[in-house]
Amino acid sequence: MVIDSEVDRWSRRLPYAEGQIHALRAAARLIAAMPPSHVARQVARLADRLDLDHTLVTRAVTDALAEVSMRSTYRP
Repeated sequence: MVIDSEVDRWSRRLPYAEGQIHALRAAARLIAAMPPSHVARQVARLADRLDLDHTLVTRAVTDALAEVSMRSTYRP
């Protein structure tokens, strides 16, 4: 539900590539924060919802996970 709500925020822009990318990045951050056992199912749902390749969605989630990991280990 949380991912659907995030994608819905971009609904007016989804017909455009830029809107899909923004929705993908926003939802990928949410998926990256989920327990690992839920990730694959949510990647598949998001790919279907945005009509994107599963590999592209997986890469976005992986990038978001790396970003979260880097922020949590970086201490200035």
